[in-house]
Amino acid sequence: MEVLLDHGVVMPSPGFGTGAIRGWQFDTDAVTEVLTEAIRVGYRHLDTASIYGNERSLGRAIKASGVARDELFLVTKAWPTEHGYDEILRAFDASRSEEHHV
Repeated sequence: MEVLLDHGVVMPSPGFGTGAIRGWQFDTDAVTEVLTEAIRVGYRHLDTASIYGNERSLGRAIKASGVARDELFLVTKAWPTEHGYDEILRAFDASRSEEHHV
């Protein structure tokens, strides 16, 4: 199932939320394993946030999954301290950076 967004982008549905895998704000191999399994069973929409503390686990899971990055729809949310033009650009860059996901 997919949802066509107003700006023409297709978003896979349902999404897999990553908020409290194995507890709150965990970045562990166990979290990576859960996310890798979610991708393996067919989830292509993954929802995270910087405050969840598991974006690195998600990055590792994406690499481990063997699924091409352009087949995945990632959503991340910014914490209120990351709001504002410059702040959100820094938060976006941090969320997608290679260093952040290793």
